[in-house]
Amino acid sequence: MPYCKCDEDHHGVHCEIEMDRCMSSPCSEAATCVNDLKNKGYICICPEGYKGVGCQQKKTFCAKETCFNNGTCLQSDSPLGYRCLCSNKSTGKRCEMLLTSTAQTNYAKGSTFSLISVVWAVTSTLWVSLARIWHHYPRRSNY
Repeated sequence: MPYCKCDEDHHGVHCEIEMDRCMSSPCSEAATCVNDLKNKGYICICPEGYKGVGCQQKKTFCAKETCFNNGTCLQSDSPLGYRCLCSNKSTGKRCEMLLTSTAQTNYAKGSTFSLISVVWAVTSTLWVSLARIWHHYPRRSNY
């Protein structure tokens, strides 16, 4: 039975099977390993939030320029890997929008209006429910 002498990238009786460089799991568990036959190696495709040759290094997102207008950067499990805690003078995902004093006042008024609306809705629902219960039961007479 004839046999073939395979190069380092193939194996099998007729050298028909390509070497799987990802078989040894060189990438981190969350990464995707892809054979790179051209360069006789592999490539790790890192998931969001990871970097490095094997994707083992977690990216740090809180650089000095991450949050604007004195916002504080906090590492998080969000898709971005961080969230910005804005001062009371800014808003936005990265605290990039400054609030004017009018906008701050309107924001506070909007919050108060929302709270009043919720209290009114709950109170109204409660009164309607009590009225239905009260009308459901017949009144007792003393005669």
